[in-house]
Amino acid sequence: KRLVASSSSSSSATLDGGHATRLLDMENANVTLEGLRLENGWGGLGGGVQAVNTTLELVGVVVAHCEASYGGGFYLYNTAMSARDSTFSSTSARADGGLVIATTASRFVADRCTFSRHAAVKSGGVAFIQESDFTATRSVFEAND
Repeated sequence: KRLVASSSSSSSATLDGGHATRLLDMENANVTLEGLRLENGWGGLGGGVQAVNTTLELVGVVVAHCEASYGGGFYLYNTAMSARDSTFSSTSARADGGLVIATTASRFVADRCTFSRHAAVKSGGVAFIQESDFTATRSVFEAND
């Protein structure tokens, strides 16, 4: 089955974790998020989203102010993630992967996205990639550690 979550109003719907909880957990799923804001998430693995064996598509999504031990915005395990016309800002990791950790045959493909102000204490201010791929085209990277 496929899940599509979208905001049809002129202002985007917001999922706000209040810096206390991860916003979304996905396993064995096919998910499309469109026109949403994901912010203030917190988790050990992925402050915004933890995706395992999943296909995840983001269109016009904003991910901001999420934090985790590993993968401030996203933790991807054997997951195919694509992002188009999306903005990722101000995420951080207490260890690796300020925005994303992609591991075990994961793939993150971004087109026309903005990546700004991501930081990790150890490695990968924007991305920590292990046995996986990260590709960005027509995208902007600014002020990342």
